[in-house]
Amino acid sequence: MVVTGSQKSWMVPPGLAMVSVSPRAWTAAERATMPRFYFDLAMHRASAAKGETPWTPAVGVCFALDIALELLEREGYPAIFARHAACGAATRAGLREMGVRLFADAAHASDTVTAALVPDGVEWAVMSRELRARGLVLAGGQGRLSGRLFRVGHLGAVTVDDILAAVAILEEVMVGLGQDVPRGTGVAAATRAASQAVVSASASDQGSPAVAAARI
Repeated sequence: MVVTGSQKSWMVPPGLAMVSVSPRAWTAAERATMPRFYFDLAMHRASAAKGETPWTPAVGVCFALDIALELLEREGYPAIFARHAACGAATRAGLREMGVRLFADAAHASDTVTAALVPDGVEWAVMSRELRARGLVLAGGQGRLSGRLFRVGHLGAVTVDDILAAVAILEEVMVGLGQDVPRGTGVAAATRAASQAVVSASASDQGSPAVAAARI
């Protein structure tokens, strides 16, 4: 089975869960004895055969998903992957240039989200408030990492321009909180990294027009 949520790379609000069920999983579901009602795959399969759902779906999100699928098909997966690689590279480079330590080892860096440690001497609550005042909302850490790190998401409908704007706001806030961050250096580093990522993607894809036209 493969399970995904509409709020992930599908670029739409939360409210839908999508499940791909293999023949082996269907067999296991038919033998399963655990009590179930709402999440009964057999009921969903029977309704799907009639073009329906067994329960009232999030209709608005379904319409949004239709549009998102059109956008994905229009952009094409090579360009989508290239855009995410550029956004990830730009985020990491911009943060590093500002002296912010990244949480993950570079070998395991993700092109969907970047976690970074809150700088020494800075309180996350204060930093988050200043970011929000400038229109940038970032997620903080959870559990034992609460207050110790923040996360920059770049999955879905995110472009390099969005990331550069976020890095510029982070620079401004860092300076305001007393961090030694030369203005413009983070944005410049992010821009260079994004450009290099696009060049690398184009080379690996042998100059694919789809990659060259990546929406960055």
